Amino acid sequence: MGKKLLLFLAASALATAAPVINSGGVVNAASNAPLGGANSGIAEGSFFSIYGTGLGPASPTSASAPLGTSLGGTTVAITPVGGGAPVQAIVYFTYANQVNGILPSNTPVGDANVTVTFGGATSAPVKIRVVKSSFGIFTFSYGSGPAAAQNYNSATDTPVNSLTNAVNPGQVMILYGTGLGPITGPDNVPPGAVSPVGIGIDNVRVLVGGQSITPLYAGRTPSYPAEDQINFQLPSDASVADGCFVPIAVSVNGVVSNYATIAKATGSRTCPAPLGLSTSDMQKLDQGGSLKIGVLDLYRSSTQGSFSGISFNSISEGATGLFTAYGASGLYSLTSTPGAVAPFSSFGTCTVTTVNSTSTPTSTLPPALSTPLNAGSSLALSGPNNKSASLPFSGTAGYSVTLAQSNSIPGLPGGGGGGSTLPTSFLEAGTWTMTGTGGTDVGPFTAKITIPTALNCTNCASISTIDRSQPLTINWTGGGGDQDYVIIGGESSAPSVADATKTVAVLFYCVARASDQHFTVPANVLGQLPATTGDITSGSIGALILLNGLSGTQFTAPLTAGGNLDLGYFSYVNSAIQLATYK
Repeated sequence: MGKKLLLFLAASALATAAPVINSGGVVNAASNAPLGGANSGIAEGSFFSIYGTGLGPASPTSASAPLGTSLGGTTVAITPVGGGAPVQAIVYFTYANQVNGILPSNTPVGDANVTVTFGGATSAPVKIRVVKSSFGIFTFSYGSGPAAAQNYNSATDTPVNSLTNAVNPGQVMILYGTGLGPITGPDNVPPGAVSPVGIGIDNVRVLVGGQSITPLYAGRTPSYPAEDQINFQLPSDASVADGCFVPIAVSVNGVVSNYATIAKATGSRTCPAPLGLSTSDMQKLDQGGSLKIGVLDLYRSSTQGSFSGISFNSISEGATGLFTAYGASGLYSLTSTPGAVAPFSSFGTCTVTTVNSTSTPTSTLPPALSTPLNAGSSLALSGPNNKSASLPFSGTAGYSVTLAQSNSIPGLPGGGGGGSTLPTSFLEAGTWTMTGTGGTDVGPFTAKITIPTALNCTNCASISTIDRSQPLTINWTGGGGDQDYVIIGGESSAPSVADATKTVAVLFYCVARASDQHFTVPANVLGQLPATTGDITSGSIGALILLNGLSGTQFTAPLTAGGNLDLGYFSYVNSAIQLATYK
């Protein structure tokens, strides 16, 4: 599995005359975590990836063991910022836009500059932070989504974990990644079953579905240089809930990896499908196929806080619709847009991710990973008190309309100075209907949803500073029943290690039932966020986010090519974002 894991990221552009490394373009090859989060260092003895232009030959070139420090004319040097001789990286793969290499185990810990030399020219340096250990989980979607993991049935039977080959309670799993730490032997040959220097199973925890598990083995994959594997056994009880996208991460000496997902089921090998999908749908996704899905959303988003002595409260309401095809990774990507669909994670679980930048979500329109399907020139929305609106079609982004806008800052649209013709409120509790007359791809349909009494957070107004070392409890009333959800989330931004003019953001979200009326975010989740100063001008800011959504209602629509949508889903989400300081 190791070689496949390291080649699937191949880039697409041709080489240029001089190598150029993208700003922040040197990352853990598994997690792709932007430099700035606690898990973004490059570990001694680990795989890393370099992204840029002109880094190598026009045709992809890879090597087999024993690996060397030059491949296809590409070399990589790591020079300690504090002084010292450059260390030559071991090059495994090279191409115009990407280089995969191994950071030798003897590379000095601390800040270092990375340069790439190709065709007689050397790139400008890009900064990284070399650390003893910083684990990244290999996934099939650039550091997120389904993990590269196997179910252990026997020594000769270790199928890849998937939607229709889920792991069972009490079963052993094999999880693949890189960054556990340095070894004493050579890094360029298969190392055998060895543990990194100073890292034993007591230093490693597998965090899966809200449980912390001590592994059975944590060390190198015997047959592949720099690749690590972690063998662990799931609890035999129901403490880890079944699901197709159960969150999993690895903590090494308290530093938590990227979060990925595994599929788990009890009494079956097919995980309980999200969004009402069928077993045949899951099999189709596992086989590399795609599903035609329609997602309709109503949303309300509010953001409040203060800066420079000015308080603000911005509100936006709207409606969106998208009909398109999604594969397995694309289906998971729906959760990257808050409120687009109900969370795939089980109630009571939390996930953390690091991104290069972040902005307040203002729409629930999910990403279109393929050309949107046409369901007509517009969709029609109608609701209580004879309210109605039209959602026009955009050939690249589906359907959307802003329904209401309010801003307390004079001079901005919807603010005290005017500038917006939209009402300050539109959506209200009650039944809403969205219809389409049909287009070139999707035929006529009707979808209905009932918006409940709005959720009210009873203690959010008193939360302006969040102590990352302590659990955080959020209380609320309203928001729906036991199948509806509340996402308790947050984000904090910090300067990028690679480029001080840019920031990276660490985000968390935890999932609770609306009927629970409270949720406590664990300190080990909050501790993964960087501290903030609250200074918006410096980019060191934080926010607390509360999203309340419905489990969604399903609808059907015919396809003009024959058959129906595999899934039609209509949902509602109400999100509230307030600025907060993390200390």
